[in-house]
Amino acid sequence: MRAICPAAQQEGDVKITISRPIGGISINGDEYVLDEDGCALAFDSVEAAICYLADNGFTIGDLQKLNWHFEEEVEKT
Repeated sequence: MRAICPAAQQEGDVKITISRPIGGISINGDEYVLDEDGCALAFDSVEAAICYLADNGFTIGDLQKLNWHFEEEVEKT
């Protein structure tokens, strides 16, 4: 797991970020799982993300309501 901030990005990495609709309503946009600096947390595997969420009070029912984003790092310029 690492934060997605420009300084933390590695070229070619695949990252998994997690969000959910603000207030449970999709037209409100998404809020992401963030670190203490306000950067979106990125996980190296689904298993790592699930463990992190479970350690922070999420249930299986909660996991089904989340949006999972699988993003490949774009080459830096």
